[in-house]
Amino acid sequence: MEIVHPAEWELIRASTLDGPGGCTFADRRYERMKIQWRAMESRPNLRKLMEDRKRESKEDRVPEILRGQPTGWHGLVDRTGKGTIVHAGYFFDDTNVLLEVVLVWPKGRKRRIENRIFAHMRQHDPAAPVRLWRAMGIEMDLGREFDLRTYKAEVGRVAWQFARKQDKEPVLTVRRIGIPKYWLKTSLLDWLENERAAGARVESRKPDTVNGHSAARLISAERSPGARRLLGRRRIYTDLAWRCPVEERVYHVRYLEDTRGHEAPPPASLRVRCCRPYRHEVIEQGRT
Repeated sequence: MEIVHPAEWELIRASTLDGPGGCTFADRRYERMKIQWRAMESRPNLRKLMEDRKRESKEDRVPEILRGQPTGWHGLVDRTGKGTIVHAGYFFDDTNVLLEVVLVWPKGRKRRIENRIFAHMRQHDPAAPVRLWRAMGIEMDLGREFDLRTYKAEVGRVAWQFARKQDKEPVLTVRRIGIPKYWLKTSLLDWLENERAAGARVESRKPDTVNGHSAARLISAERSPGARRLLGRRRIYTDLAWRCPVEERVYHVRYLEDTRGHEAPPPASLRVRCCRPYRHEVIEQGRT
């Protein structure tokens, strides 16, 4: 799902694989937007659904039917003493997916921004061979055979872990780490060696280039567990890191593969973009 939102709204929560898709955005003070999407067996009558909800509402606070929104959207506007809550839904006919959105306007309701959010929400082509992942400062392409298994966002540090459906554990990690001038006191190659997987032995280390920046590539290995070891396989780790001078961030990619070979290059579909300086941008540029 691609979502357009004000640049000051940040993604604070995302769904896991075992359930409906969903995410939540917040600014510095409030939760501002909650989104959920799920497959349906048949097309729901959103207009009737919203009218039924209105009739079922408490008499002291009856919501209004949403009006003036982009075609296909239906919803309710609930005005409270502290602001306005907008509930809206849209159905994607080509994929039978129902998208539901809750917007919170703690002060005045901004209809122009609201309608831009509705108008720009879309699904990526589920049959496309490569997916675009863009959130939390990371922007990357990756083959559709990989799913996001876990993510971690801390101050100045974001890490995503991906795996194929047949993988028992994540095999690809993409990290974005801030303010390296305060913590990167060695070369990238030495830093990668210190960051390598516990128990893995360094097999090669060499300079590289990523996105036009000087980079470091480190290959390390350890024994594969169980029966895979008996088949002559080893766990090969490929670590790749570079420092983007425009963003002043360090990017770190780690790929793991059980193989009989001596190298395990990251998937050919992987492309991690950088050189995107922060700007307090207009709504069209805040995308997830």
